[in-house]
Amino acid sequence: MGCIFKLQLIWLFLYGVVNIKGTMKGELYLLLGDVVASRKLDHREDFQKKLNQICFEVNQRYKNDLYANIKIIKGADEIGCVFKSVKNTYEMLDFIWNEIQPQKMRFVLVRGLIDTAVSTKDVTQMDGPAFHRASNMMVSLKKSGLLFEMSVGDDLTDTALGGQFNLITMIKNSWSSRRREIVRIYDEEGNQEIVADRMGISQQAVSKNLKESMWDKIKPIEENLEVAMNLYSDRLE
Repeated sequence: MGCIFKLQLIWLFLYGVVNIKGTMKGELYLLLGDVVASRKLDHREDFQKKLNQICFEVNQRYKNDLYANIKIIKGADEIGCVFKSVKNTYEMLDFIWNEIQPQKMRFVLVRGLIDTAVSTKDVTQMDGPAFHRASNMMVSLKKSGLLFEMSVGDDLTDTALGGQFNLITMIKNSWSSRRREIVRIYDEEGNQEIVADRMGISQQAVSKNLKESMWDKIKPIEENLEVAMNLYSDRLE
């Protein structure tokens, strides 16, 4: 699976399949996120506090990538931000998807014209064709049942990379919250005994969860995807 993706990268980037025109003046990268099945949310006030905290942490972690900070833009249902660069898009969304559990959130990423209140750097005040395009994409994404779609440059590359986002996310969404935490700690520490100690389980249980999660297969695919987004971002800029 990882080898196949590497071949895709070679094909897309070394042989000039990507053909991207320079961004027009006023074009920026808009990310919109929408909570899945938001009408079924219990304790909406508590969830909104949780979502605000996630947004705060994202803004601290990825401040160099953001033109307009990520924030709630519609009740407790929708968040949005504007990027200067899309290099760390997967890493950022993976963080949000992990933190928002057990809820899920779908995202659309578009490059387009934002012609209202750009100078405010406040996504809640901004508007323009990029927002209308993103809204239309969100409607389509809801119907698909997937969690991510992007349209920032070359259609072929957008589809190929977006497919990787969705495949990884589908696998991770099959994990229990316990397994997700085991993988998260192991990814940070790289030591099964530390994971076992922090989770209060046996090392054998850690090993079993890592094997069944296919983490050794998913991790290199994630790393390749992050490299691909860096290369793509460089071409877009």
